[in-house]
Amino acid sequence: MKKFIPAIVAIALIILVLAGSFGMKLLDRYSYSDEKQDLKEYYNLSAGEESSIAIVLQNEKIDVQAKLMEGRVYMEIEAV
Repeated sequence: MKKFIPAIVAIALIILVLAGSFGMKLLDRYSYSDEKQDLKEYYNLSAGEESSIAIVLQNEKIDVQAKLMEGRVYMEIEAV
């Protein structure tokens, strides 16, 4: 019986290492990436105008764009 204990421990350690490496591969595959999306493209802002800003209303982006001039935000009166 004492001869089998080191073999059982070795097999258990091998299984533990394999399970750990499999778990790390799953974690890498299904976790968030470090890649950043271009926010101007996401909010459909024109690339030429630096003063254009997107409007997010109640956690939803809307199609209306505003202008940022001298620290103040301006938008069309119909959108307000």
